[in-house]
Amino acid sequence: LSPLLSKDRYYIHKIFSVIVLQAAFRGMKARKLYRQTKAICFVQSLWRMRKEKLRFLQLKKSVTTLQSHVRKYQQVKRYKEIKNAASVIQTWYRHQCFLYKQLFVAGRYENSWL
Repeated sequence: LSPLLSKDRYYIHKIFSVIVLQAAFRGMKARKLYRQTKAICFVQSLWRMRKEKLRFLQLKKSVTTLQSHVRKYQQVKRYKEIKNAASVIQTWYRHQCFLYKQLFVAGRYENSWL
């Protein structure tokens, strides 16, 4: 009876040893998987951050270009308005000069006929 109990204890001890070993291995495997997952999440985060930064910089460049074109359009429009106003003033001034000369020349000829 004694050797049987001893054998049973031996097998029970072996079974518990195997269970402890399997638990340790599974724990090690789970911790390794956790570290890998955490590293992958970190790399993905960096990649998304870089991608978002590039998208933002492209958007900023597009907005700057658009603003530049709008300012150019406004300046050209203002320049044309000023140029048109100057042309109107010049036309009026030249017309006044022409009328003055007409009156001056006409007055001169009238005085010479007297």
